[in-house]
Amino acid sequence: MVMWVLFGTTAFVAVYQSVGGTEFVKNIMLNLPLGKWGLLILMQVILIIMGCFIDPFGIILLTTPIFIPVVKALGFDTL
Repeated sequence: MVMWVLFGTTAFVAVYQSVGGTEFVKNIMLNLPLGKWGLLILMQVILIIMGCFIDPFGIILLTTPIFIPVVKALGFDTL
């Protein structure tokens, strides 16, 4: 079952990035009136909620292409 989740998330991320979803979500998240720390807390809350339903590898594969560009644009170190 874990392999099917990994396969599904990999396919989803490939399609998501090819249609420009990364830039779309990045622009939406950066225009929220939360500030950089509020946006970081929002991302953590999203990860906690996803942790209730999806295994950790699926969460990493789904959120990395979405959250990393936002974190870089906010000026945080991605390490």
